[in-house]
Amino acid sequence: MFLAGRDWDLGQGAPAQFAPFADAMAEHTGLKGAALDDGYAITHYDAFQVLAQAVAESKSELGRLQLPSEHDVTNTIRNMRMLPDDICQGCVRGASGDFGYTAGNGNWPVCKPVPVLEFPRPKGYTPPKPYLTHQARSGACPG
Repeated sequence: MFLAGRDWDLGQGAPAQFAPFADAMAEHTGLKGAALDDGYAITHYDAFQVLAQAVAESKSELGRLQLPSEHDVTNTIRNMRMLPDDICQGCVRGASGDFGYTAGNGNWPVCKPVPVLEFPRPKGYTPPKPYLTHQARSGACPG
């Protein structure tokens, strides 16, 4: 996000999950507006979403009596995928948008939205479409 919070607070190019995230942060932590502009709160939130989702999914597969191992959680994260045409298959729905993982790149996030901002902003500025990390050459999300 990294300074996109200003635009996203105004609804410009904001992912669907940003508004609920911003509302919850304001209600539960008092962070709002400019406090979210640098993107660290969003980055930490998204990282926690990955872990919480992976643990919950691993635990549901194992049953209630057993805690998932590091291996179980890691395998679950590898199955959080963004497929071509932005289809979410167990992907992460973070404050920055939907993204997933693939083993083909060392498990770095794929299709994670990263806003590209222009400074100084020209007159009539509208935020460009976010860059998506580790896209396929076609621009699609790798499966």
